[in-house]
Amino acid sequence: MPKGKFFRYAIGGVVTPILGLITIPLLSWVFSPSQLGEMNLFLVIVTGITLVFSFGLDQGLIREYERSKALPLVMEILFYISLVFIITYFILFSIENETLLKNKIFTENILFEVFLTAFLLLLIRFNMVVMRMEEYALAFSLTQIVRKLSILITLSVSFYLYKNNLFESLINVINLQLYSALITTIFSFFVLFPFFKSFKYSRSKKFKKCFSFGWPLTFSGLLFWGLTSLDRFYISYFTSMSDLGVYSLAVSFAAIIIIVQTIFSTIWIPIIYKWYEQKSASFLYSYTEKLVVLILIFIYFLILLFSPLIKFFIPESYYDSIVMLSFVSLYPLFYTITEVSGIGINLSKKTKLMIPIMISTTIINLSSLAWFVPVYGALGAAASLAVTFYFYFLIKSILSNRFTPENIKTGLKTYVLCTLILIISFFNVFISYYFSLLLMFLLLIYVLYDFFTMPNLKEFYYEWTKEI
Repeated sequence: MPKGKFFRYAIGGVVTPILGLITIPLLSWVFSPSQLGEMNLFLVIVTGITLVFSFGLDQGLIREYERSKALPLVMEILFYISLVFIITYFILFSIENETLLKNKIFTENILFEVFLTAFLLLLIRFNMVVMRMEEYALAFSLTQIVRKLSILITLSVSFYLYKNNLFESLINVINLQLYSALITTIFSFFVLFPFFKSFKYSRSKKFKKCFSFGWPLTFSGLLFWGLTSLDRFYISYFTSMSDLGVYSLAVSFAAIIIIVQTIFSTIWIPIIYKWYEQKSASFLYSYTEKLVVLILIFIYFLILLFSPLIKFFIPESYYDSIVMLSFVSLYPLFYTITEVSGIGINLSKKTKLMIPIMISTTIINLSSLAWFVPVYGALGAAASLAVTFYFYFLIKSILSNRFTPENIKTGLKTYVLCTLILIISFFNVFISYYFSLLLMFLLLIYVLYDFFTMPNLKEFYYEWTKEI
């Protein structure tokens, strides 16, 4: 990748969290906790549909991507996905079931909203894969920014047009997400016009390979969706929609780390495949893992340090979300570390292992939810999320180590550090905020020392800057 591309990718990584920090408090002032909870359930369902209908083809596209032959493959993928979406929608819509027809979901046409939003988000996902593989770095960043910015614009315009009537109907609330997805989709196709304009129909020989590589990831992806969604259904069923809204706000703040994870994964996956094929220096893998751990520990320390200040930006009805932030932030943290520590499964093409990994993690998730939620409510769901993704990291990393060369295996230090982070999060919630902050600071100092005293740092820096 030409030098300087990283900084174009970084624009999205910097601007998007800033827009998120503006949007999240704004939503808390506009929506009541119960309304925010309803919107969150809508997004959870949309995300699940998007995962199912992707058939893992986005991952297969990354794996089989060749610039000179990519366009027919991309168009074939988009055609089949569009066809399946349309057929499925009309099948569901044509089902004559008196119970369903009397349901509020059908009377307000939310089925259409759900399917259309999911379809648009899936188009955005594949377009962003193309941007990454074609190295449209600036377009990639701007698409992320437009997604966040369009929510702010849509919210402002809707509030001006509807004023006090905006939130009387659930469908008006949901339309905010639909309009945002539509704006982002149009923008993504606009910036990819140079890529699509040369299309001439031809069958791609790689579609079957893409499907074969990606379909196991559909099941694992759906199970992963369950890991991040069962807590929402648990809260809405065992507590209240208001508690779900408070919990959703905490998860939204933690989503800032998810953006960092998305940017890193977008850059990391193509690079690791390249290093693996070229048999690059062995230390590059372990150094990258240590760098990721260092960055994430630093971010988590900042979250703990500044979390008390959040109460100045949100209504009092959402104050409980601040306590939950210590737990829910660990989901993207552990997941990002696993992107490095579990990469051996992808490199060895053992993607079918993701199914037992996700099944075992889902069992842990259900058990921890049953244990924590009845006692601690939404806070218990947050603790369950942290514990679940800690075990996800453990299981995937250990299995990955069995199928990868010695130089790519996850070191013992990473396991120990992740365990300590989980323990500190429980200290923060149940024992002492200041004591946990001190422990986190000491851990950060150790990781900084461990990283910057390693040999070959200059070569590591050169290899990464060469790629980005």
